[in-house]
Amino acid sequence: MQVLDEDEFTVLFTKRIWELSAEKGLPFGKEPSEYARAVARAYWLSLHAEGLSPEECADEDASYWP
Repeated sequence: MQVLDEDEFTVLFTKRIWELSAEKGLPFGKEPSEYARAVARAYWLSLHAEGLSPEECADEDASYWP
């Protein structure tokens, strides 16, 4: 697995959040880019460091959306 820097991770995470929001609706009622920027760092520090891709982290996050 390639470890991405935070900026690279955030770009890919945000792209996947946009894709998921088209399917599931807005994440917690927020604009997808704004939401992704607010939470991407936490996923980059934790789950990406454990080996998950940005897309997998976004999928994990989306499982919590109402």
